[in-house]
Amino acid sequence: MSKVRDWIPRSVAFGFAIFAYVTLVVFRPLLLGAWGHGFPYGIMSHLQWVSNVGYQFVWFHWNPAHMLAITFFFATSLAAALHGGLILSATNPQKGEPVKTPEHEDTFFRDSIGYSIGTLGIHRLLLYLALASGFFSAVCIVISGPFWVGNWQDWWGWWLELPIWNYPIDGSLYPTMKPYESS
Repeated sequence: MSKVRDWIPRSVAFGFAIFAYVTLVVFRPLLLGAWGHGFPYGIMSHLQWVSNVGYQFVWFHWNPAHMLAITFFFATSLAAALHGGLILSATNPQKGEPVKTPEHEDTFFRDSIGYSIGTLGIHRLLLYLALASGFFSAVCIVISGPFWVGNWQDWWGWWLELPIWNYPIDGSLYPTMKPYESS
């Protein structure tokens, strides 16, 4: 039974990678109606495609799914770097000292930040962060074009339409506040 449980996370992670790839080369071109919108092969053509998609939607980094994907990519990198640094510090002791065990690592984090995710937990966290970054990358590129054709800065206009911005600025809503007086 343990062998089955071992391959499930790997197959799910591989499935997310396949999903992201198929999104770029099949789903998005089908939704846009031309295979030319697909992801090209090769280093320079890939960079040119990324640049052109960015220019096509003007402020592409304002895409909310892109923001989430980049956040998860950076969080994955930071967590992996911290984990690697902890492993290196535990397995590379000073001369004459024994190699530290995972219990020492857990104790360090419990003492310093009050919580330790554990040896299995950090790998699960890294898996979930990486899967989220791949998923939101696929969502990001699918909604750019088939579902949103304008620039992404205009999409955020809904924020300015919220009722919270309709309050009067003369202080009549809050009688204890004095209105702003210009000199």
